[in-house]
Amino acid sequence: LIRYTTELEMQGKKKKVGTRVYVYLTLLVLVVAGLFSHLQVVKGIRYQFIKGGTQPFTKVKQEGKELIVNHFKLKLNYYSSEVLKLDLKLNAENQKELPLLKIIIPILPITLDSQNKEVTVFFQYPHEYLTDGKRRIKLELINQADKKVLKVLGVNLVGPIR
Repeated sequence: LIRYTTELEMQGKKKKVGTRVYVYLTLLVLVVAGLFSHLQVVKGIRYQFIKGGTQPFTKVKQEGKELIVNHFKLKLNYYSSEVLKLDLKLNAENQKELPLLKIIIPILPITLDSQNKEVTVFFQYPHEYLTDGKRRIKLELINQADKKVLKVLGVNLVGPIR
């Protein structure tokens, strides 16, 4: 017969737990802790602004004024089962500096009910808001249920240099 035991156990002594067992146990605990911490980081909303049109900007005339329009696709990745209804607004600082900037979103509120959502966003503003043909603005993604800011988004607006 084949025995699965150690020589110490055959002599009646207690079985020793080796160092290798503690090393493997420590590694297992670290891997499980890493998995849980990664899952906590992945939660929430991730975003990406992508140019929506073939041209970086277009010029339009409205009420005798020439305005610049930037077209973007906003890709939102959401990792939760809760359905969110969101609004997109300029942050307070940009609202004071850029009162004529309009954010045009065809469907409001933005409803996040799946992992990925793509939203078309237009920014319309006067040429004077740009410096050397560009300007960085900050937007706030607001949960309509509790009016809390979930994420602050940054986007670069572009237009003619002169």
